[in-house]
Amino acid sequence: MRHVRPASSTGAAESVLDFDTFFATEYQRLFEVMYLLTRDRAEAEDLAQEAMARAYERWSGIRDPCRYVYRTAFNLHRTLRRRLAVAVRKRASYCRPPATLTRWSGAWTPWPPWPCCRPPSGPRWSWWTGLG
Repeated sequence: MRHVRPASSTGAAESVLDFDTFFATEYQRLFEVMYLLTRDRAEAEDLAQEAMARAYERWSGIRDPCRYVYRTAFNLHRTLRRRLAVAVRKRASYCRPPATLTRWSGAWTPWPPWPCCRPPSGPRWSWWTGLG
């Protein structure tokens, strides 16, 4: 197995022989960086865990595990944000009002009201409104 030299807090290089040692030394710092990026604890944990899992799968072929893990975590975050942006754009295009609007009580309003743009209601959603 290759020897890896991650940066430690003291500045001295330590020799890492296996993935367990690497995980113990780098996971917390990776989680903290992802938390600063996402501002969400659960998402930061997911990104850090997924990056570490991918590093574990390819451990024998990785030359610089620190670099690999951080790059993987940032790429996962970028992919997640891109997918969310696409979903929001699709949702926005679905909720556009029609080109023909009706005039009612002095204001231009779409008729009928579009159900996709209204907040959810009914007995299924009563728990949701109770949270706010």
